[in-house]
Amino acid sequence: MLPLQNRLGYGLFLSLLAYFFFAFNSSCVRLFSKTFPCLEILFFQSAIALFCLIIKNALRHQKISFQKPIFPYHLLRSLSGLVSYLFYYLAIKHTNLVDAAILNATAPFYVPFFWMVLTKEKIEKEAFWSIILGFLGILFILKPGITIFQISSCFGLLAGFFSAAALIGISFLNRRQESTAQILFYFFFISTLSLLPAVIYFWQTPSSLEILLLVSIGLLTFLAQQLLTAAFQYGSPAFLAPLSYTNIVYIALISLFFYSSAPSLTSLIGMFLVILGGSITFVLAKKENLRNFFLRMQTKKDQDQAKTELKLKTDLSKET
Repeated sequence: MLPLQNRLGYGLFLSLLAYFFFAFNSSCVRLFSKTFPCLEILFFQSAIALFCLIIKNALRHQKISFQKPIFPYHLLRSLSGLVSYLFYYLAIKHTNLVDAAILNATAPFYVPFFWMVLTKEKIEKEAFWSIILGFLGILFILKPGITIFQISSCFGLLAGFFSAAALIGISFLNRRQESTAQILFYFFFISTLSLLPAVIYFWQTPSSLEILLLVSIGLLTFLAQQLLTAAFQYGSPAFLAPLSYTNIVYIALISLFFYSSAPSLTSLIGMFLVILGGSITFVLAKKENLRNFFLRMQTKKDQDQAKTELKLKTDLSKET
């Protein structure tokens, strides 16, 4: 087994590589014409990723089980994730890559509100600071005025909104100890089945270049998801989750060098605020986990001390 420091470093490396593949995947979507159906892109993405996952599971003799009580959570995660992808790809097609990626990265700011509605738990006061920073970043990107009502901006915001719903679904599944392999399988399987009727109805025959792009997107999605899954086996979510924002940095670099499209000053400010706000969310979560850990340790210490005192009193009473 790798030492702790090396394990964290390996998890860091896998996460950075995964988010690079996610960014490269987004750049491939950008190469499609605006008239090519996003539903068809998503269908091939899900179907190819599902095929790769089935082969991987077969080689490792891993079986997929069905548990009726938690299937609704799979539906929530899968359908929300699918709709999030759809709006994200629409945003990529109708606005620049960087702004689409930043708006999609606003999911952590919606999560507390979803959680409050579903669990009736209040939002922590400290979390409001990260939410405020995040939405200030959104305002810089949208440039309040006429542009705030552009449909492309709405696509990006809706992508973040449904991504947050998918994260809530994953959280419920994790609480019920559902494996990542099962979550991914149902996501790709449900997405493929859901998209099939629409793809048949709106079918558009892809060109040779588009076939290459469709295969690439499917493989990149599978590799990115597998790398991310492996990364969280070597490092805690609180440590690795903020790295998701490197996806925005990768996309900014790809836009600059391959599309000659440098982000504007307001987009850069918005990017900074969104990344800062999101990182604060994870830092606060990690701090809360540490506080709860020390409270549990203190409680255990008090219990042990009480047992020791009780034992001494019992021994003394026997002697007398």
